[in-house]
Amino acid sequence: MDACHATELYRKLEEKVLPCFYKEHERFVEMMRHTIAVNGAFFNTQRMVAQYLHNAYRLGQARMP
Repeated sequence: MDACHATELYRKLEEKVLPCFYKEHERFVEMMRHTIAVNGAFFNTQRMVAQYLHNAYRLGQARMP
């Protein structure tokens, strides 16, 4: 992560996430649920195993004469 992305991440945490966490618990819970629903489709074991197999076999084939 470069400095620009890190700065933007911290800005969002400070201005949006943390105030919501401390002052609007119900809204924060809804934000967490939405985030899990959106990202859960990508961050799962099926995708992880498929990506691992693709990368491992691709590297293995590149090493073969």
